[in-house]
Amino acid sequence: MKVAVLGKTLFSGVISALLSECGHQVVWCNSFSADEPARTYFQDESLQSLLHKQEKSGFLNCCDFQHLDFNQDVFFFSFNATEEQQAFQMLDTIRHACFAHPKLMINASTFGLHGTQRFQQLLPNDDWIYLPDIIQEGNALRSFTQATQLIVGCDHADIQLKIKELLRPLFPRAQQYLFMPVLDAEFTKLSISGMLATRISYMNDLASVAEKLGISQTHLSNMECGRVKFSLKQLLRLANLFDCQLECFFDPRQAANVAVGGTGQDKRYTQSDMELLLTLVKKSGQP
Repeated sequence: MKVAVLGKTLFSGVISALLSECGHQVVWCNSFSADEPARTYFQDESLQSLLHKQEKSGFLNCCDFQHLDFNQDVFFFSFNATEEQQAFQMLDTIRHACFAHPKLMINASTFGLHGTQRFQQLLPNDDWIYLPDIIQEGNALRSFTQATQLIVGCDHADIQLKIKELLRPLFPRAQQYLFMPVLDAEFTKLSISGMLATRISYMNDLASVAEKLGISQTHLSNMECGRVKFSLKQLLRLANLFDCQLECFFDPRQAANVAVGGTGQDKRYTQSDMELLLTLVKKSGQP
């Protein structure tokens, strides 16, 4: 197939390299004007190497949008959120170009919910698909080719055959595709992104707590999972850190009370409180 890839995201580079390696004739339009460089460079060495190899083979060509030939079978759009205006300007130009319809149009841009629908309103006579960006930096090629299942937003069964034919060298088996309505796929992408952002935020908070407790992040993670027990001294430090009493760690009702604002009393343990608690524990003979 003849494929035009529009955009300069990491996903656009990955799809250009892989589709050209599969034997498709790919034109990568990764500059929006003649003033910009004709080729986007990435830090991923394996991706850079494959792009260079496919350019030498002749299956991959780079150009700016002004010199793009619209006589393609497939158009692949991959823009980030800051390039929305440029993306719709390109679509408007394509809308006024003379070529036969329908074409397979793949939206892989990060424009949130209804992004594909907005694209489709400009080119309603073409076959639209949403393909979420699942590329991981530092592992760009394998994060796509080794995906357990490829999420594809597609509202019509006949269009599924076209995307399967395009990606058949990479995903030859039917069970490797997870088809769903376009809007559902867009929501799934947002959910995955939100989960990853929450995970990163949680790990940062965990590192901050570990630093304030004077232990390593690994040690705190082991405590959280129950592989290592908390000492009383660590529990006291944790109580002071969260400005609560020790009971909160053992009584869910107390924890909920603190979470919603508490009683307004000073809950911090003083140095003398901590020394007294440690002395009582030692006298009780407990470890």
